[in-house]
Amino acid sequence: VPASADSLAYVMFTSGSTGRPKGVMVPHRGVVRLVCGASYFRFGPEHRYSQLAPTAFDASTMEIWSALLHGAQLVLAPPHSLSLEELAAFFRRHAPTSVVLTTALFEQMALHQGDTLARVSQLMIGGDVMPAERARQHLAKLAPGSVLINGYGPTENTTASTAHIMGPASPVGHAVPIGKPIGQSTVYVLD
Repeated sequence: VPASADSLAYVMFTSGSTGRPKGVMVPHRGVVRLVCGASYFRFGPEHRYSQLAPTAFDASTMEIWSALLHGAQLVLAPPHSLSLEELAAFFRRHAPTSVVLTTALFEQMALHQGDTLARVSQLMIGGDVMPAERARQHLAKLAPGSVLINGYGPTENTTASTAHIMGPASPVGHAVPIGKPIGQSTVYVLD
């Protein structure tokens, strides 16, 4: 089936920044912009991506297409809500290299399953303000070469718009920045 960059890939429902439910029409170019030719995240066949988010949540776009468009392994989580202990066991069993978590789940995992979470070599967090103290605690446990990425982006912009990449030696001030625009993106800060 012929499809152009502007052809519809999927519709994702969200209340977004307005608080009013709406369907967001995401074109193929949005998915490609997110996971192809991007430098904020490592992509490739040597990675193992976890798919934890329901497909009705925009984080699943990052999880699924990061793997499928780069010949990598995609490890599917069981189809029920996982407890922190079950999620840690999933990470230990499958050893994903790349994980996307909401900020709230990151906080709980870092507090209660921090050593297991620190085994993930690239972890992207998004959906809310990342607590600086939790970021510092997590970074202190990371192996050299591992990264913690604070991502920001509304569903309307296909999951991520900006990224702030931190490694084990990165300083963290009183706030964790949302970072700079990811590839093929421009960000405008408006009054």
